Amino acid sequence: MRYFHHHPEAADSLEGVARWRLLADSIHQAVEETHQALRRLVDRGQLVEQRAPGVQTLYRLAPAPPPPAPKRRKPRGRRGGGA
Repeated sequence: MRYFHHHPEAADSLEGVARWRLLADSIHQAVEETHQALRRLVDRGQLVEQRAPGVQTLYRLAPAPPPPAPKRRKPRGRRGGGA
């Protein structure tokens, strides 16, 4: 009904209404599934959420962790007695 109220001149057949109604339901389901998948990726640390008041949450790739620090070599002692 919302569509018809916002578009009072609109007219469609039974099949047409069923199609856009099913499409809306499919989109809603896809959005829910995508939200769950994004939550899993955030929980794993692969994505980060960017939130701000009045703006939709944005998702982006998490920064790569820094490479491990190189192992320090032990200084070698001098061999021999010297001259």
